[in-house]
Amino acid sequence: MSPYERFLQKDPLEFAQWLKDNFDYTTPQKFDTPADLERACAVLDVYAKMKDYLIDLYNYAHRLKRVYEREKKEKKKLKVADIEIEKLDQAYEDMIDREDAIKNKKSAIETRYNALNRHILISSAQFVRVGNKYVKST
Repeated sequence: MSPYERFLQKDPLEFAQWLKDNFDYTTPQKFDTPADLERACAVLDVYAKMKDYLIDLYNYAHRLKRVYEREKKEKKKLKVADIEIEKLDQAYEDMIDREDAIKNKKSAIETRYNALNRHILISSAQFVRVGNKYVKST
């Protein structure tokens, strides 16, 4: 079993909650010291890794959705019982819901990343390098 499959087998609502629980990260709001900027840069790194993971998860979900669609078509050709086809229909639709949840979470992370990146850029102008330290400019 793929590491992604374990999560993609969750009910779509449980999956959406799992995304919220695991991918909502507090974005720093104030940058009064160089240490604040360092923490903010570390958060940028976390956001980049989250986005990368969500892209991989989305790709896997998309692949599973296509597998369900092919299986459904094959079972229809073989005139398999309607109940099996309905189960594949439900699995296919649930995977669409999961894909949407992943896309939405990825979009939210990208928005946070871009906003934080701009905030860091603007805030970093208030510091100057003196030797190997940054201090607030006056």
